[in-house]
Amino acid sequence: MQAIFPGWKDSEKGDTRIVDAEVPDRDQQGKLSNDLVGSRLDIKPREVIRLDDTHAALITEGVEVTEDGERVDSHASGAWLGAYFFLHEPAGWTLEQRIDGVAYQGASGSYGQTNVIKLSAATFGLVVTSGSCWQGYCGSWATVFGIEPDHIDKLADTVPVSASNLGAKEECEAVLKRSEPASNHPGIAADSPQCFDIGGNIDVVPGTDAPGDLHIAFSGAMTIGDSATQAQSIDEVAIYRISNGKYTLTQGRNPVPAF
Repeated sequence: MQAIFPGWKDSEKGDTRIVDAEVPDRDQQGKLSNDLVGSRLDIKPREVIRLDDTHAALITEGVEVTEDGERVDSHASGAWLGAYFFLHEPAGWTLEQRIDGVAYQGASGSYGQTNVIKLSAATFGLVVTSGSCWQGYCGSWATVFGIEPDHIDKLADTVPVSASNLGAKEECEAVLKRSEPASNHPGIAADSPQCFDIGGNIDVVPGTDAPGDLHIAFSGAMTIGDSATQAQSIDEVAIYRISNGKYTLTQGRNPVPAF
């Protein structure tokens, strides 16, 4: 961290973690532009990925701070994901490239949970899963980055992973406990079910030359059709495959409803 930000020091108070950075400009809807703007971030390391014998990547999480040094970490505020690429030389590790703001996402001053995976023989993957709850409706979404020496690409953006409205509707817990397999019902799951509680687990089958398929195994239950009392259990797998540089759903379905 000090190779990137001289004087940086981790502390619980956090003031020694505040640094000057350049991140993409954000509009009121959160869309990022190609223009960089100066920002003050409370930054900390999240992952170190040894890409090969001579290359490594450091992934950071940066939360914007006010002029008074207060973290902007309200429920509606996420965090910046930064990526810094190092080369190992006889004298040690040296910084080759820096990207202070690769992406901005998440809630409450965090971009979410991270998981490093191997996508192919030459590419590592970083799966970032973020989510929160809004008036009893909870959800999570995954973003997948491909990482190679001096390079990071967003391969999938906000893929739905889980959703539940048990906190918003008390009757839903009892309804979903009576769920049955889909084969027992003539109807199909609704696009906007009245009750739902679905979660997914992400896995990847590493490819050889290109990133391998992304598998998300879903389980849970949701009401069917327009019924408020009939529910079907969920036990299925959605497979995403790289097409034109992005993960695209190619087999199965993603049963997580929008809300």
